[in-house]
Amino acid sequence: MQSLGLLLHNAAQNLKREFEHNVRPHGLTLLQWRVLAVLAQDDGQTQTALGARVDASPMTVSDVLERLETGGLIAREVDPSDSRAKRVQITPEGRRKVDCMRGIAAKVYERAAEGISDPDRDAMIRALTQMVSNLETLDDKAKEKSQMSGARNRIEVVPEAPEETAPVVRKPRRWRRRLLMLSVPLMLAAGGGYAWLAGGRYVATDNAYVHQPLVPVSADIAGRIIEVDLVQNQHIEAGSVVFRLDPEPYRIALEKSDAALDAARQSVGQLRTAYATAVARQDAAEAIADVRDRELRRQQSLAGRGVSSSTSLDEATIAAQMARNEVALAKEGVNAAAAALGGNPEIETDDVPAVRVALAQREAAARDLANTTVRAPVAGVLSQTDGLNVGRYVSAGAMVASVAQTGETWIEANLKETQLAGLKAGQAAKVTIDAYPDLVLHGTVESIGGTTGSQLSLIPAQNATGNWVKVVQRVPVRIHVETDADGPLRSGMSAHVSVDGGHTRLDDLL
Repeated sequence: MQSLGLLLHNAAQNLKREFEHNVRPHGLTLLQWRVLAVLAQDDGQTQTALGARVDASPMTVSDVLERLETGGLIAREVDPSDSRAKRVQITPEGRRKVDCMRGIAAKVYERAAEGISDPDRDAMIRALTQMVSNLETLDDKAKEKSQMSGARNRIEVVPEAPEETAPVVRKPRRWRRRLLMLSVPLMLAAGGGYAWLAGGRYVATDNAYVHQPLVPVSADIAGRIIEVDLVQNQHIEAGSVVFRLDPEPYRIALEKSDAALDAARQSVGQLRTAYATAVARQDAAEAIADVRDRELRRQQSLAGRGVSSSTSLDEATIAAQMARNEVALAKEGVNAAAAALGGNPEIETDDVPAVRVALAQREAAARDLANTTVRAPVAGVLSQTDGLNVGRYVSAGAMVASVAQTGETWIEANLKETQLAGLKAGQAAKVTIDAYPDLVLHGTVESIGGTTGSQLSLIPAQNATGNWVKVVQRVPVRIHVETDADGPLRSGMSAHVSVDGGHTRLDDLL
């Protein structure tokens, strides 16, 4: 483990480098930012006072002030009480720049404290505050000893005293200083070690966003919009009317279907009459065939006794055959008439196939007419209503608007792959929303993504190349939060997530 002094030095250097990197696009150096921060807190400082506050030489401060004045961030005015001195005033643009820099500093400090729980952070702040107080006390004592030592060194010898009684200056004891020099690093090392061992319980990230289902609103039929009942960003309930289409074409189609249904029902009576006629024709044909058969048998008997001629026998044979053919045709007519009635002459009227087809067409026409009123599929907030205008022609299935389902909310936190050790479903999580920093939500890890975000992109990264650079991947983690459907959360908002892993580094070592 590194020594605490080295860790503190490295942390300070990294904070300074990160802050300078973030403020570089704004054209400010760290010293310029410190000068502006002092003026924002205590305006009207002299150049000498500013140098003491930022711990910089007068020449350096003069150069910094000249650059800030050129940028319009400060203004130097003659001191009314001393014409030789100038007072430095911060301009409104300078104050805006200070507010911007404070926001950047807050983000840098937040990133630096990522993964450190609030209790650990408070403990570290108390430890560092005590360290600063101890060091300032040591510095004050050292200055006091130095002043006392200088005073003793400046003691003059009393003239009446003999020369051999001249005062002797004692050297200050150094063992206390050495003890303090050893104890302070040890205290810092102990505090840092405790903070490190007590940490590691929480996994945190700012790469997290609010998600809510976005349900499209579309018409099942094509038509022209004649009425819009809702507006953008309005909270609606499931089943609320969003817009209406022109119903006239579908009303006419329904009337046609009604007429077709009546005609189909009327045709059933004709089919029943046709069936009865076919049955009667079959009965008549069978009776005639029976007569022809008896006549044929009589002629055959007479011809066998030589009483009847062969001509009469042939005529009787032909007549009998024709009668049987008529019977066959009559049976086919009966079968066809029965088939028109669904194969069952006693079938109910609405069960006849032709009537059932007409009924289905009528139901479809009625459904299309009802679908001219388009309703919200779910409860939520109406969004994306740019295409929801009276007079617009919409196609069947085309999305006209959408509803953000606010009652179903979850957080998608994109954690680093190095943060997933020990993470599992069911662990507690604390969520804060950037838009509402005072709002703290409590959630539960619902699931961990099956792949990294880069694998889900349209063009996945190809890492099998000669210039490959290892980049830490992120895995989406879904966190369920309990929120009110009328709450302030909206899909896409940025969030900060901290997941309680349930164990610290000390627990892992034990």
